[in-house]
Amino acid sequence: MNQHELQKRLIRYQGESEQIGFWLSWAKQSLPEDFEGYRRSLQDASGLAERLACGIRDIRVETCFLPRAEVFREAAQTQDILVEAEESWHRILLPGLLPKKKTGSCAFLTGPLSAALTEYRKGHPIRQLRRTVVCFRHLYSAGLPERMVRDHDNIEVKQVLDVIADHFLADDNGLLCTNLYTSAMGDGEGTEVYVMAPEYLGKWLNLHTIKTP
Repeated sequence: MNQHELQKRLIRYQGESEQIGFWLSWAKQSLPEDFEGYRRSLQDASGLAERLACGIRDIRVETCFLPRAEVFREAAQTQDILVEAEESWHRILLPGLLPKKKTGSCAFLTGPLSAALTEYRKGHPIRQLRRTVVCFRHLYSAGLPERMVRDHDNIEVKQVLDVIADHFLADDNGLLCTNLYTSAMGDGEGTEVYVMAPEYLGKWLNLHTIKTP
């Protein structure tokens, strides 16, 4: 990348960071009367923030002569991605809610997630399962209005599932991998993903009660 192109990209990223600040300010001013304006502002801010994070990572790799894997490992630590063995399954904690389909992308997350799983496997050998259940548990801050809880079919999970499948699953086709989606209110926003053999699903459900209407 030549100096002129580098300057152009840095100027663009600076402008985009300022645009994110504008949308966040607008979201703050929209509450509580204009919920739709609040929703649109956060949607625009989060989508641009995701693209900006990926762009800045790329420019670091290209211009600072850093291995991409090293940048992803650093991002995983910054995002506080957690991978741990728990009971009879593995738990993966992601730093926030996954984006909405069509309006967001998990690209900012998939590289760091893969790096975190790779690091985990160095000290914790993982046996790839032929038959698997993958449970996505979307966590929302307690006290939020229910209208802010999204439909499960409107949340982008495929990119995350593909990364997890590369590390844990022999195959993620519909006959071998069952997916479960649930939401819960908690202390803050995040996404938990549990990977287990099918025989442990009942035990998991006993510990993670699913709220029914």
